[in-house]
Amino acid sequence: MADLFACVKVLGSKDFVTYALEQLEQHQIVKREGNLWKVGTADLHIPKESLMIGMHHSNWKQRAVTDSLMPASGGVHYTAVYSLSRSDYQHLKEKMIDLIAHTRKIIGPSKEEELICFSCDIFAV
Repeated sequence: MADLFACVKVLGSKDFVTYALEQLEQHQIVKREGNLWKVGTADLHIPKESLMIGMHHSNWKQRAVTDSLMPASGGVHYTAVYSLSRSDYQHLKEKMIDLIAHTRKIIGPSKEEELICFSCDIFAV
């Protein structure tokens, strides 16, 4: 994990950063190893019932739009509107749920080398 104390000038004090890290440690987001802070083991997921879920999705969708405007980013952006049968819609929805489950199995043991946003939507209009 990057040197988190480098942001002290922005946040105000080393005590504030230490307090924030200790809060993150309580939720297993980070862990302390001697004088170093490392990524923890917590699998973070905001439940769909959360009052913050809409804002969470909105923030990352906006980042996707920004990334889509930079052709050299290497990101994959795809948007389509289809007219199809209800059963095909259900089939696509199930496939997407399977893909999401598959990705969660991959990211669990994966090393923290790259921060990515994986976002997908399927809904009736």
